[in-house]
Amino acid sequence: MSKLAVALSVPSDALLFDDGERGPSDDLLFQFEAIRQLPPDQQQVVRELLNAMVLKQTVKRWADDS
Repeated sequence: MSKLAVALSVPSDALLFDDGERGPSDDLLFQFEAIRQLPPDQQQVVRELLNAMVLKQTVKRWADDS
């Protein structure tokens, strides 16, 4: 798959997913644009919050599968 992507000069996601299928929803895109305007230290706080939420959801999913 990676060789085909290189040959076509496209990311491998473009071969696997439809346009917009992997990206965030429009409302999240607007929030990400606003976050881009924050100072780097505040952007780091947002990253940490997102990481914590993703980790929380992952742990919940594992617990539910048990």
